[in-house]
Amino acid sequence: MLRVLALASYLLAFVSLATAAAERPILWGFGTKPCKDYLVVHSGWRKGDEAATGEFLRYRDWLAGFVSALSLATGEDVLHGTELQDAMGDIAKQCGQKPDADFFDATMTLVRALSLLRLPAGP
Repeated sequence: MLRVLALASYLLAFVSLATAAAERPILWGFGTKPCKDYLVVHSGWRKGDEAATGEFLRYRDWLAGFVSALSLATGEDVLHGTELQDAMGDIAKQCGQKPDADFFDATMTLVRALSLLRLPAGP
């Protein structure tokens, strides 16, 4: 339990410092892809396009890993019971509002909206 709390504290401190600094933390995988790319994939998936479905599943797998790690680090379900498929649709809505953002930014906007976790604002 202490390790989880320490990890959560470290994660929150890291995110706070990263937010305060002009630089972003290094991101890997599908979180770095632009929202406009995800919108094309999401639309294709909804239409049943096979290639888009494969790509959609990679986004969903990235999201599953990210929210699992964040939930473990914070000790709470950061999606608060929202199913992954529903979260993917909510992220598409976020991306529709800011197509130049990346998938990570849209994910964090959703997590912040769903979670009691409030990350401190930068100075």
